[in-house]
Amino acid sequence: MIKITLPKSYYWYIIAIIVAPMLIFLEYMTGYICIILSGNTPRGISVNKYWQRQNIIITIFIILIALFEELIFRKIWFDILSSSFGFSILATILLTSLIYGLNHLYFGIYTVLQKIISGALLGTLFCLSGGSVAISFIAHGLENLLISVIGGEQ
Repeated sequence: MIKITLPKSYYWYIIAIIVAPMLIFLEYMTGYICIILSGNTPRGISVNKYWQRQNIIITIFIILIALFEELIFRKIWFDILSSSFGFSILATILLTSLIYGLNHLYFGIYTVLQKIISGALLGTLFCLSGGSVAISFIAHGLENLLISVIGGEQ
């Protein structure tokens, strides 16, 4: 059974809300750097075509995906790697971030790199909040919601 704990302090919820746009910024910067390093010139900022023209049902689905990803990558994998296998917190964050990134391989290699970076931030947030998947979910779900809104406007 998965036990979900909520942080006792309200400031973790504020931090989760602040982290959401930071995740978007980090993903954009990672993509920008990848494009520069590949020898190309960035031609502006855009949202992946899969995020464009979303309706409310798909937006809700996207937020639910964030919930399941947080349960799998932050809660279940963290518990397995740190508790069952004795991995350090740093190794657990790095490994779960890598797997989380690879989970997005369908969207391309740049997206994998972007998601490794954002996965590391979500994993760190999860750890610092006392292992509260609710906090990493709020950040991740809000990130997805913001991207859905931005994508819908393109």
